Amino acid sequence: SNNSFLDIQSGILDQFSSVFGKANHCMLLDCQSRDYAYHSLQVKPYRLALINSNVKHENLTSGYNDRPAECKELIGLLNANGCNVESLRDVSLEMLLKHKAKLPPKLFNRGKFIIEENARVLSFIEAMADSDFNLIGDLLVQSHRGLQLEYEVSCVELDILIEIALSQEGVLGGRMMGGGFGGCTLNLIHEDHFDQAIESITSGYLERTGVAATVYPVVLSDGVQLLHYSIAKAESA
Repeated sequence: SNNSFLDIQSGILDQFSSVFGKANHCMLLDCQSRDYAYHSLQVKPYRLALINSNVKHENLTSGYNDRPAECKELIGLLNANGCNVESLRDVSLEMLLKHKAKLPPKLFNRGKFIIEENARVLSFIEAMADSDFNLIGDLLVQSHRGLQLEYEVSCVELDILIEIALSQEGVLGGRMMGGGFGGCTLNLIHEDHFDQAIESITSGYLERTGVAATVYPVVLSDGVQLLHYSIAKAESA
């Protein structure tokens, strides 16, 4: 597992989506029950692009592992103040705000992000069903701001990529992806402005950071599959 091999306190998202991914769909995954459902994700006339910052900061492992510990500490404090919760899934924003004065600001922010991010996921599903691309873009930006300012797993380079992207015509939204402290951003860009936006983002990023970003157009594909390969057939071809 990632937890033992990579020494990070990760969840099941990467492994689960890699196996159970479905072409042209996104997956709504309940990481507690392992229940999942597919939702059609048709973004045309927009396109999705991953932009790799090509940086990875030293605090990746420590910062990544700090967050589950901080969330666990927050749950303990809430229970010490009369709540009866097992995880932040059981905590409403109203409950968190009620106890704000008794919580360290850092832990409050961690909880606020988790609670609001869960709500954003459900809003994202509705926005996709309605083809509300403006809302989808807004949700991506809100998510990044939460990751940047409340959960604090972004970094300067990721924030620069998002800042430049949001200043481009045709870009509706973007957010950092993965564990943070480096890695990629996901961007929603109108196909008519795609090439110019990508050029402006990558050139602006290089100018400001001295690092060359890498761009990966996103294709929503099926998960890992076992391919049967016949050596005899290949040799006779």
